[in-house]
Amino acid sequence: MTDLEQAAPLDALTLFTLRLRLVTSTAVATPKLPSAAPDADEPDSVPVMDADGHPILPGTSLAGSFHRHLARRVDADQLTKLLGRGGTDAVAGTLHIYDATLTGPHRWLDEHSTAIDRHTAAAKESTKRHVRRVARGAEFITHWRLDNPTGTDEQAVVQALSTWAPLLGQSVTNGHGDVIFLSVTHGSLDLTEDDDLLTYLTLHGPALHEQVATHPVDSPEPTTRERFTLPLRIVEPLHAGTGQADRGTTDAPKVNRVARDGGQFVLRGSSVRGVLRSRIDYLLHSLDLAECPEQRCGTCLTCKIFGFTNAEAARRGSVRFLDVIVTGAPPEPDQIQHVALDRFTGGARDTALFTDEVVPTGDIDVVVEDLDSSSQQWRQLGALLRLVAADIDDGFVRLGGGGSRGYGRMQLRAEDLPTSGLPQLKDAQALISGMIPAEGEGA
Repeated sequence: MTDLEQAAPLDALTLFTLRLRLVTSTAVATPKLPSAAPDADEPDSVPVMDADGHPILPGTSLAGSFHRHLARRVDADQLTKLLGRGGTDAVAGTLHIYDATLTGPHRWLDEHSTAIDRHTAAAKESTKRHVRRVARGAEFITHWRLDNPTGTDEQAVVQALSTWAPLLGQSVTNGHGDVIFLSVTHGSLDLTEDDDLLTYLTLHGPALHEQVATHPVDSPEPTTRERFTLPLRIVEPLHAGTGQADRGTTDAPKVNRVARDGGQFVLRGSSVRGVLRSRIDYLLHSLDLAECPEQRCGTCLTCKIFGFTNAEAARRGSVRFLDVIVTGAPPEPDQIQHVALDRFTGGARDTALFTDEVVPTGDIDVVVEDLDSSSQQWRQLGALLRLVAADIDDGFVRLGGGGSRGYGRMQLRAEDLPTSGLPQLKDAQALISGMIPAEGEGA
């Protein structure tokens, strides 16, 4: 817009109200300053909050997700008109997207995790993270406004909303950020009409939307993404911990709790993702198919599938790993006690008794969903997952914590493999063998 140009007068507007519910935990996070107390167990990042201390989903996050979705449905000119563009020739869009605010109670979900050392397969030093998210079930509302819409503008937004199934917040590739829409409504005001102008001038904010946005938009159907499933059965106790222990006392030992979500035992997607990436990376390096010591080169297959961050660039992973719910488990975990040994005497160390909660039996389905991988990468990932599944079945790979203490042994549920989406083992071996360069060729 030049100095001589003026914004068009506001003659009409369309208002939208979107109500949504979190299906999985999520957060648009911000770093948290460390506490003055050195021993305080506080999160490294917390959700963005409003002035009252309630979590919000910022309008920028909603706009970014909707921009990507809308870009697949309209041409570049209409996309710029609706959502604007940045740069030296920046243009403001006519669609205004505001923060999604909480409409009811919510729970916090604190997660502790570490990176996995690719050489030792153990937790990597100095990588422990403590992240706070909003637990699933929380409900939000967001209000949008479209200024001076043409018929095609309003139709484009309405149709895009009816097919939009966003993944919001951080750690989408670890199974977070799923939402469903409870309702989407819209309505219009013609400000050249006296009654509509009076409504616009006497109401504002949510009250204006409640009065005007009353016509329903078809809610999106749940998104069905292509997926692989590893059907597993617990053979030896599973300790899928919270990453944080109840502190012990003189009379009561420290207890390492198992993770729960809504009363169910859960193995976090981040844990599964770390184990599978580590094993796939090991397989590829063993076959001279990748040379990525720090898992951040950006060009190898694991970086393309799982994502990477380095000094020059970064990319989100092209697949996601969902949280794994344990089915068929007893209502309460077993407790196994241990005591650390004194390295000099060989006896039990004083005040070193601790207890692990474990899930003794049950079934799990490790689900890997495609986000935007190429068809070739997806086939290669399926083959690699089938090889890892064989290693899991043979006991070479364990899930959860305490693998060196006999925890986390799994067995493939062979009866469920035909519906898993995974290739047969011989086909997976043939596909990966075909990736190995002939002698004298580069990897």
